[in-house]
Amino acid sequence: MINISEKERVCNEYEELLKIIYIIGNKIILQNQFLEIARLFNLIKTDYEANKIIKELEESELIKKEQFLDTKYKVLILRKYSIRFLEKKEKSEDVAAVPKHSTERAVTSVIRAYNFIEHSKLLRKEPNFCLDFCISKVKCSGSTYLYKKNEGLEYLNFISKSNIYN
Repeated sequence: MINISEKERVCNEYEELLKIIYIIGNKIILQNQFLEIARLFNLIKTDYEANKIIKELEESELIKKEQFLDTKYKVLILRKYSIRFLEKKEKSEDVAAVPKHSTERAVTSVIRAYNFIEHSKLLRKEPNFCLDFCISKVKCSGSTYLYKKNEGLEYLNFISKSNIYN
């Protein structure tokens, strides 16, 4: 078992990469899409570096890899400690783990990530292009695909304060 201080160090080092899985994939993402997004935002440069980082995240027990449906593709799933780190919670009991059988969630994640990749490619020429900028632009555009099921009130508040649909 890996110690907490090592997990904390790895979380701090790869926080932006963990945010990709957490926000864009809703805690689960296809490995290929994860790598494409990380390259898009220059968070990784080479395949060697990517494989090294994924292996370190796995060995630190921050993510796990599973087969996606009956394909050769793998999904990366956030483990409880990394969710706790990203949500800035004190105790492990304060966060929920990703359910063991999350097929529907994985399929939805593929669609979310695809949409985010295409949306981000359109924003690439922006001067302040970065992961947070693109997430913000997607949410401010009135699109719902980055919202989770339990964030309906947040979305309704956004609509009521904006003039997107007026």
